[in-house]
Amino acid sequence: MWLVYLRRVGKRWAWTLASNDIWPLESVTVSGDGGLVVGGLGSTIPARSSGALYLLRNVQMAIRLHQRHGAKYSFEERRVQVSLGNLKVVAYSEVDFRVIDEILGETTYGMSESGPMLVLDIGANIGMASLYFADRLGAEVWAFELVPSTS
Repeated sequence: MWLVYLRRVGKRWAWTLASNDIWPLESVTVSGDGGLVVGGLGSTIPARSSGALYLLRNVQMAIRLHQRHGAKYSFEERRVQVSLGNLKVVAYSEVDFRVIDEILGETTYGMSESGPMLVLDIGANIGMASLYFADRLGAEVWAFELVPSTS
């Protein structure tokens, strides 16, 4: 696979993809400014973004989020901003990215209640469920997280 990537995207991107066990990307090229263009993703991954690895390690999930929900991605150092409709959320890790997909992409809660609602999110983690209830259901949300690194 290394040689296939090397031919398609050059040494830098081939090394990044191969050394991080990102296989296979069927439709992948390099843009004029050196960014990685992955078919179906809808966003170009800039050449110098460590945050891009979070997305690349979950690239099939990212493609699905884009195709099903119109997700757009912007890349910064050590993080990826994911825009889904009115929501803009930031992934600081692969785990954050999977939580975004699980709650906002797969709509784990799948609720369609109407009327005034108060949601208590105890153990809010990075706040994805809180955002879901506030944005999709118009709920008033009180969120609590005891672990400072995720709050």
